[in-house]
Amino acid sequence: MGYYNFNEEKKDKIPYDKEPIFRQENKQKRNFSNSSSGTSKATSLVMAFVLILQIGLIVALFAVFGHFSKKIENVDNQGSTIVNITTDSAVDVSAVTTKAKMSSVCVHAGYTSASTTGPNYQGFFNMASKGGGTIIEYDKTSGVAYILTCYHVVKGHEEQIEVLLFDIYNPIEATLVGHSYVYDLAVLKIEGLNTITTNAIECEIADSAVVLEGEPSIAIGNPLGAGFSVTSGQISKAIDIVKVDGINRRVFRTSAPINSGNSGGGLFDAKGRFIGVVNAKSTDNPSQNNYIDCVAYAIPSTLAINLAYNIMRNTNPVKASLGITLGIKNNGIKYDVVNGVYNVPVQTVYVLEIDADSPLKGLIEEGYEIVAFEYGDKLINVINTYSFDDHSFAINKGDEVTIYYSHNGNTGSAKIKINKVVSADSQDWYD
Repeated sequence: MGYYNFNEEKKDKIPYDKEPIFRQENKQKRNFSNSSSGTSKATSLVMAFVLILQIGLIVALFAVFGHFSKKIENVDNQGSTIVNITTDSAVDVSAVTTKAKMSSVCVHAGYTSASTTGPNYQGFFNMASKGGGTIIEYDKTSGVAYILTCYHVVKGHEEQIEVLLFDIYNPIEATLVGHSYVYDLAVLKIEGLNTITTNAIECEIADSAVVLEGEPSIAIGNPLGAGFSVTSGQISKAIDIVKVDGINRRVFRTSAPINSGNSGGGLFDAKGRFIGVVNAKSTDNPSQNNYIDCVAYAIPSTLAINLAYNIMRNTNPVKASLGITLGIKNNGIKYDVVNGVYNVPVQTVYVLEIDADSPLKGLIEEGYEIVAFEYGDKLINVINTYSFDDHSFAINKGDEVTIYYSHNGNTGSAKIKINKVVSADSQDWYD
């Protein structure tokens, strides 16, 4: 488990088992004396009665209106925004868990004196490193499955990895296909699932670009290395940049409780779809009087999945480069409908700089707004500067990409061939 500490001056990160979470124990409490006056008792009774009425009113309102969802529509003639509230059913965490757990696995690595040198249920829980993972591809005919997890879960134990499916008690040996250190992701491969009885499935993947703050987030992992467990919360922040192990990483922030062993496990939405890979949490910092609860992070699914398939193709992942630098215009955020999802914040992204060897040189100019791009059969709306980064691992050298742009009210497109790919681990992309 990686950790992000709010003390920015602290550069060295200490593993969870060497840095316990501190809790504030000496909390101030009111001391009610037994010699309270009759007036105080009467006041307390009145306050209690009012509190009961308030609770009853809240319960009644919730029963009438249920769980709320928002749709935001822009009003062009006035430039204002109307928020329409519509009722929706409450999130059924147990139903989400039932679906998502079928694609979840426990990942342990590194044999110890208390574990064995081969798959064994008791020895499995005594291995050195413990985390979670998610099945992203599963061919039931061949019995081969690919699992996405965090690299730090298996780092240093690349030849000693075992996984446990949700419905079997015999661990399965796994091999490391490849990894990215900068993005802290790894792909594992397991075989022979066609020779055992299991209901395991590959996960359903959601587009993380349209995950909104406030949406439910359900984490399925292996906290404390003690087996499958589920926690739930909300997406606290849709785009966050945190420094973990000295590397800046773009992540979701979630309020779902996360502990050591959740690393590599999946984060799922209200429909049981995979939206991210849990990779870190914030820890208490008593010296700064910071006591932190439920501030955890996950790598967005679109980035993680595209990187995973790149690893499966290349072993050492590379990403496509357009040869341009993008920026955001300071003209506010437009809330729009993207891929059928309402209330998606869309920023105006424009070209800051064009490299001399960029295939876009001479086709677009600095200052042009980039509104979308197309590769293969996918048309991607550019809603922030990370839109292309999320898909860059799915584009190979020589692939055709069409860039759609806008400038001074005019629109156009430029079709290019990617002439440059760079290593995923050549630099910290969010410095």
